[in-house]
Amino acid sequence: MLWLKILIGLAVLFLLLCRVRLGIRVDIAEIVSADVVIGFLRFRVVPTKDGAKIVAKPKKTKKRKKPKDLTKTVKKIPVPTVEDLKSAYHIFQGPMRKILRRIGQGICIHPLSLSATIPGQEDPAAAAETYGRVCAAMWTVMPLLEELIDIPKPSLHVGVDYDLEHVYIRGHVGISIRVGTLLSIGFGALIPGVRWLIKFYRAHKNDKPRQEKTAETEAPKSAA
Repeated sequence: MLWLKILIGLAVLFLLLCRVRLGIRVDIAEIVSADVVIGFLRFRVVPTKDGAKIVAKPKKTKKRKKPKDLTKTVKKIPVPTVEDLKSAYHIFQGPMRKILRRIGQGICIHPLSLSATIPGQEDPAAAAETYGRVCAAMWTVMPLLEELIDIPKPSLHVGVDYDLEHVYIRGHVGISIRVGTLLSIGFGALIPGVRWLIKFYRAHKNDKPRQEKTAETEAPKSAA
C-alpha cells in the first residue's frame, strides 16, 4: 500500500500547486517599478536594488566552435500576414472564451487603477479623436473582461490636456493567475494552436525565403 500513499501524496501536492498564484504588479509613477509575485513571496525586478548594476566576473575564455549561421533558417520562417492573424483570432476566439467562462475566476486583475492624459498641444483635433477612440475601446473591452475574469474595483480615467506635450500615465496594475488555471488554458489552447500552425504551414510552404536588404544600391542609369 506504500505506492497508494505516494500517489495520494503526489495528488495532494499537485492540487496545492494548482492553487498557487503567479502574478506581476506594475506601479507607474515618476519611476516605473515591477514586482513578481509567487504565492506569498514578492520579488522586485524593476528597478534593481539601489539601482545597482550586476556586473559579471570575467571568465576565462575557452576556444569554442563557431556557432552555426542561423540566417538561412530564419529566412525560411514566414512572417504572419494580416490574414493569418485574423485566422488565428477566429480559431482561438471560441475555445478561449469557453475556457475563460469556465475558469476565468482563476485570473485576477487587482489592483487596476490607471489615469491617462492625452496630449493635445500639437494637434487638438487629433487628440480629441484619439480620446474618443480610447474611450470607445475601453468601454467595449472592460465589460467583457469583467464578465470573464475577476476584476474587483477597477478604476480607469482618460482625459485630454491641450497644454500637454507628452502622454501622462499614472497608476497601478496587478495581474495574477493560479497555476491550475494556467495549465487549463495551455491544454485548452493546444488543439486550436496546432490547427492554426498546420493551416499557416500549408498556406506558406511554397513561399520563397526572405532576402536580406543590402545597403548597396544600383548606380542610376545615364540619361539618354
